[in-house]
Amino acid sequence: MKSLKPLEVNLPSIDELTKRGWPTDAVVLARGPSFFRQGYVETLKKARESGRQFILLCADGTVANCLDKGLTPDIVVTVDPSIRILRWFGDREGLTAKDDYFLKDRDSPKDRKALIDPARTIDLLNKFGPQLTVAVDVFTHEKVLERLLSIGAKVFLYFPMSDDEQYMADMWKRYPDLVSLSCGGNVGTAAYNLARFLGVSRLCLCGFDFGYPPGTPLQQTQYFDLIAKDPQLAKQMFVTVKNPQLRRAWFTDKVYLGYAHTLLRMIQSAASEGVQTVNATNGGILFGAKLEWSNLTDFLKRTPIAAKKS
Repeated sequence: MKSLKPLEVNLPSIDELTKRGWPTDAVVLARGPSFFRQGYVETLKKARESGRQFILLCADGTVANCLDKGLTPDIVVTVDPSIRILRWFGDREGLTAKDDYFLKDRDSPKDRKALIDPARTIDLLNKFGPQLTVAVDVFTHEKVLERLLSIGAKVFLYFPMSDDEQYMADMWKRYPDLVSLSCGGNVGTAAYNLARFLGVSRLCLCGFDFGYPPGTPLQQTQYFDLIAKDPQLAKQMFVTVKNPQLRRAWFTDKVYLGYAHTLLRMIQSAASEGVQTVNATNGGILFGAKLEWSNLTDFLKRTPIAAKKS
């Protein structure tokens, strides 16, 4: 099969998703270290089974874990143009087999046990692909798009927003029917802004650590390969952040720190428009004004329950 690029096929814009009748509450799952430690998927599945109504948006790296537990996301979001994203949708050709980038912060035996192996991921996505709705940016690797189309997923396009005026002008001119989405450099933030685009009024964030749990060795950080070549970079790249909600210090790199600060500004902007954001991660460095800290169970208790059919 010839490799495809997102704009070589006739795919709808994410604007089409606004035509569905969505609930006004949303939960966004990201794949930070807390995703493997907090039991979000089990909690969400129970809430769904009890009739709680909310949109479930998942970062691409969480989809196999959700499906493995019997939880189907409403929307899966992907934004990275790298081929390494293929692993989340089932890499049948083994193209990402040697890439350990996304395994770096899975240091504990419990975390590694929670990982879904490649063969299981392939089986899960083959089985549940037709039930998936996936928001894909126009720079997504052609192998990723090829895989999504082959499993029957419903694919919707967008392009990442930028502060570069020339880039935006070019994109609007080339793709006037597509919607731009502010991604903040990472898929979790992209999913958050997609939820806002769909008109939700309450958002709950899970797995948004933007950092490493206390005690994580530098070897398990995503930039260790750079540090190994130049040990002095460790002093420049990593910072410790005391989280007043947890009364603990997490450490992070300056890339994650920038992501967290960017998302916090977006959350504060959303609050000025009447949108409430709750962080139920129970870990990490994302805190600040206008961002409420709670737990997932309490957030879900405030979501509406579907009326029983007579």
